[in-house]
Amino acid sequence: MAYQALDCITSSDIEALGLPSEVAERFYQNLNEIIRNYSSATPETWQRVSKHLLEPDLPFSLHQMMYYGCYKGFGPDPPAWIPDPLVAVLSLARRRDPEEVVSNNVFVSLRFQSFKTELEDVETDLELLCSLEMG
Repeated sequence: MAYQALDCITSSDIEALGLPSEVAERFYQNLNEIIRNYSSATPETWQRVSKHLLEPDLPFSLHQMMYYGCYKGFGPDPPAWIPDPLVAVLSLARRRDPEEVVSNNVFVSLRFQSFKTELEDVETDLELLCSLEMG
């Protein structure tokens, strides 16, 4: 099956996977909000889609559409898992001298980046909740 890029998917495409039209439309609107904020094909996009849109009770075909749509241009074998930046740094720090990691500001910089990303997640969640309550 050929998958479309996320920014080419319509609410009708989502509905065709078995979702009721109102659920498909809400999913589509939330997807477009993520695309506006993070583009259609970045690791951040996939993290937002997988964390904020996809749920276990949604059809697996929708999960596939979102995943392959996000990584449409990646090639034949997109990544199955992308580690959190802080987890990656801590893993590297265990293999290296911790003083070297801190002295190079790598740990501090990535810790701040992780905090900033978490803060952006909270802001995005609040915006989505407000838009759903207003809509």
